[in-house]
Amino acid sequence: MQSTTTESSTTSIRVLEAESIFDGEGCVYDGPPGFALGTVVAFTFANASADVSVGYSIWKIPDGRTTDDIVEYGILGIGTHLVTDMRASSQPSGPGVDQVLEVRLDTPGSWAVNCYVPDGGTGIDLPAAVVEVSSG
Repeated sequence: MQSTTTESSTTSIRVLEAESIFDGEGCVYDGPPGFALGTVVAFTFANASADVSVGYSIWKIPDGRTTDDIVEYGILGIGTHLVTDMRASSQPSGPGVDQVLEVRLDTPGSWAVNCYVPDGGTGIDLPAAVVEVSSG
């Protein structure tokens, strides 16, 4: 994980970086297990598969939910709401394409770093991690 600082005319924002790699069967997260409230994180997703398109999303999820819950019920089946809980998403992209989703973690609790494979419906969720955001 790296940290960069972005300068603007009014403020300096520290951006943390984390990475997830999709290998064609699942997504693996490489980053911290938690962040401070208000942290801006640039989540880099890499598609290392040979032939699968994959999309990515960052969600605020109900506390106590796990990656196993997301695999079993899907991201929308664990009590999340598309409009209020999804903070960032990408369109699916093919092998060899990296995408970056930059998100301000603005609510304490559990957050899902998610990969999804389109299947003609809502997609097959392959969560990389659930990270915790703390206010203190």
